Amino acid sequence: TALEASISCLLSTEMREISKHAQMHHDTLDSELIQLCFTSSRTKHNEVRSSILSFLPKKDFSTYQISQRFSQDEISISCEDGYLRFVLHWPTCSDEIEEAILSAKVYTNKKDEDILYD
Repeated sequence: TALEASISCLLSTEMREISKHAQMHHDTLDSELIQLCFTSSRTKHNEVRSSILSFLPKKDFSTYQISQRFSQDEISISCEDGYLRFVLHWPTCSDEIEEAILSAKVYTNKKDEDILYD
């Protein structure tokens, strides 16, 4: 079955490789969102990085409303505590990262009231 094939693939893949894959995507997303004036909470210490990448939005932007816009574009994030949190998984691909970056660019360049100011 597909489930068995997936589990077999994951069991044969070393955790180091999975982490390396996720961090490669984190590097791209982190760099691009920082350029868009998001504040990253990512540690500078590679050896303790997790699979969660967290940001505060640029000043005067609503975390909740930006997260709703991401959801409209079918980009899954959470924002329970005011941070935008991206959780990347083994099958995450470069196209998905590019879609998230494009969405962030669109949202941060808009000046409409449904993004600005809670």
